[in-house]
Amino acid sequence: MHAMNSPKVWLELWAEMRQNWENKSDAWVETTAEMFYDQLGAVYPVAMIPGAFVMGEPWSTDSEGNYVHAIFAQKQGSNGWQCCLGRTSLYR
Repeated sequence: MHAMNSPKVWLELWAEMRQNWENKSDAWVETTAEMFYDQLGAVYPVAMIPGAFVMGEPWSTDSEGNYVHAIFAQKQGSNGWQCCLGRTSLYR
């Protein structure tokens, strides 16, 4: 995993997550608490635990038909926030 830079929001955030996905990287992208809560309120999450959630609307599907969702989480042991794109088997 690579070192994270300054927090990303909106277009920069989604562009970096897409680039990581296309490069087959599971790297997390640093974001802000405001972005975390904006995305949490945008679409009802399909999965949620304290400090983390999976966005309700899939971003895409992979070559095997698995849904690809944005996953947002609070970084362990800090006040920072992060997100990535990940495969899920939700709805199957």
